[in-house]
Amino acid sequence: MFSASQDSVSQEESESKEVPNVELNVRGKHQNLRPRTSPYNREDSKSPDSIAGTFTIKEPRSERQTKVKLESLERRLRANEKARKEIEGEVEKWKEKAMKNSKRLPDLEVELAEMTQSKEEWHAKSIEIEVNLRQVIGERDELRQKLFDSEEEFRMLSTKMTNTNIENFSDIEKFIQESILKCNNLEQENENLRVEIAEMSSKLSQNQNHVSTLMEHLETNKTQSQTIHGICKKELEIRQNTEQRINHDVTLMNSTINEQKLEIEMLKSEIRCLRSYSQETTNSNKNNIILLKSAESERRSLLETLSVLLNSDEEPNENNIKKNIRDLVREKNIEQTRRLEAEAKALNIENILLDQAKQQRNALFRARISEEEYQKSMDKMEELEQELLASDLERKNLEHKLATFERCITKVSQMLNVNVGSVFDAIFERIEELVNQESVYRLVVSDNRTISENLIRGIQNVRKEIQTVVKTDSSSSSGKQQKGRVSPVLAAAKIMHDRTQTLKTIDKMDKLNKDLLATMTIETMRAADMEKQNLKKKMNEQENRIRQLEREKKEGERIRTIIAKWEKRNTPKPAKTSCESVGRPKSQTSIIGLI
Repeated sequence: MFSASQDSVSQEESESKEVPNVELNVRGKHQNLRPRTSPYNREDSKSPDSIAGTFTIKEPRSERQTKVKLESLERRLRANEKARKEIEGEVEKWKEKAMKNSKRLPDLEVELAEMTQSKEEWHAKSIEIEVNLRQVIGERDELRQKLFDSEEEFRMLSTKMTNTNIENFSDIEKFIQESILKCNNLEQENENLRVEIAEMSSKLSQNQNHVSTLMEHLETNKTQSQTIHGICKKELEIRQNTEQRINHDVTLMNSTINEQKLEIEMLKSEIRCLRSYSQETTNSNKNNIILLKSAESERRSLLETLSVLLNSDEEPNENNIKKNIRDLVREKNIEQTRRLEAEAKALNIENILLDQAKQQRNALFRARISEEEYQKSMDKMEELEQELLASDLERKNLEHKLATFERCITKVSQMLNVNVGSVFDAIFERIEELVNQESVYRLVVSDNRTISENLIRGIQNVRKEIQTVVKTDSSSSSGKQQKGRVSPVLAAAKIMHDRTQTLKTIDKMDKLNKDLLATMTIETMRAADMEKQNLKKKMNEQENRIRQLEREKKEGERIRTIIAKWEKRNTPKPAKTSCESVGRPKSQTSIIGLI
């Protein structure tokens, strides 16, 4: 059965390999088809008459060419229909094969289920045989242990027999008889056990052979099941591929058929258009012939009328008429040139006079503009002079402030004993030192207060102790007097030490008091520095403003000089002759251009 299934699968694979070649040939036929192209623009419409109406002719084509094209398209349609029929036959064949394979699939599935069931049964049997084998091996081990025990008992009996005395001979005979019986029984048991062992070993060998055969069957079943699964998968893949290819070919054929139908409709409409176009061309040709005849008659009549108008005795030809017209035009042009030359001579003199009048008017207008600009510049100059005076006053005020600021700095440097130039870093460093000293001074003052309070308390305690000592001198003994005198001495020494420390702190306080004045001026110095920087900025701004005003002043002076030159140039000179004034006009420059 398995071999038959393999043969069927191999046949189907060979058939599936043959099918793609057929499809490729069919596709090759499809590739020879012409794509859908036409020399006409088509709009969407349903009826063929409307299609024919919407076409516009790009290139004129004869009916013969369209007939040839129709015949070729019909041939292609026949070939495509033939190929479609072949493909449909192949599709039916493949469908029949697919049906056969689908019918065979349940049988193969049943075989697979049976094989898996038998495989499970053999597996259960092999497990049972392994359990039985383990039991037999355990029984064999027990029998061997019994044999070993019986042999040991026999040895013990033999040792006892050798060790027994001759007096108990009767007892020994009884014991020997009993032992012989036991030996016979044991030998029978041993023989029985050996027979059982032989049977068990034969059974074991049979079971092992049976297990090996079962394992071989299992392996063969595994390989068969794997091959069956592979066959089923291959058949399914082949079936899917064939269906896809068939569907693809069918869609291609349908698309090509639809395209060819559309081309046939287009060609039919094209034939209709060509017929209508040929009729229209014949009608238009007839009309053109009639128009040409009428135009020829009109031409002849026109030539005759022109010859009459030109008073020519020659024949009414085109050349003669053209020659007469050229002569007339030439004479007219000569007269026109003469008239224009005379008018130009008269106009030249008028133009010269008009130009002189225009120049005088422009000069007067420019003079008025220059006067207005001069007045504006004068007003501007006065404003600039006022601004200069104000800036000078501000500059003097700033210089006065700088002088006062420098005096303040010199006084502060004298008070602080610091040499100060253009940089104030030394003053600020000195002020910072004084601030630090002031903080130290405050700490020292607080320490002195605490020390003075402690000294006052110590002095009060010493007074109290001295009073107590004076009271006790009269009543106590000599030893007690010595002990009482030790405490005031120590207190006095402590007081002297504290006094020296207070003197030192007082000296430090005197030094700090000298520098306290500097700490009061730190805020004023910083404010003065900020004011000096602001004054410097203002001074720089004033200088820039003064430079700008000076530039504007120079600009105004330059404008004044230009205006003066222009006035000198435009002053009225003694009048010359009219011919000189006409031949060489005055050159005048505009004030705007000079500026």
